[in-house]
Amino acid sequence: VYFDSNNNQHGFLRKAGGKIVTFDAPNVGYPAQPNLSFSGGTVPTGINNEGEIVGWYTDANGAYHGFVRSVHGKFTIIDDPSSSSSPPATMPNAINDGGVIVGMWFDSNFNYHGFVRQVEGSFTTVDAPGDLTTGLYHINDLGEVGGETTDSATNTSHGLLLHPNGKLVTFEAPNA
Repeated sequence: VYFDSNNNQHGFLRKAGGKIVTFDAPNVGYPAQPNLSFSGGTVPTGINNEGEIVGWYTDANGAYHGFVRSVHGKFTIIDDPSSSSSPPATMPNAINDGGVIVGMWFDSNFNYHGFVRQVEGSFTTVDAPGDLTTGLYHINDLGEVGGETTDSATNTSHGLLLHPNGKLVTFEAPNA
């Protein structure tokens, strides 16, 4: 991400030879964001070995949409149908070489929930039992997903590992 002189965010990719390619998602807008702590614009968040880039952007109405940018520069917009925030918000964070995407969507209370988006476009919400929020940030080529969750009873954050078979494990770092 880089910021222009108006403090708007834009995406860029540095190619192997050093060439910088800048980009913005289609229909990007730069509205003020009163409810979320993110600025407007295009925000790439992950890239796979195929050169596909995921991220999110804001539109003129302040909604957050996810995107996948192909290696050839074509954008596919992705919105989790579960997002109930106003405006809606879908924020992909990572993509593996198989094209599976993980990220989060926001509910009407602006709490975030994890999602896994399969290549054919289906979404699965991931919430740890008893959680307030769940964010998914990483996925490897085996389909193992890493993230974090915040316990609603204690407001304590925990590490999260989601196995490809659906088993969800939370954990603590030593001395956390």
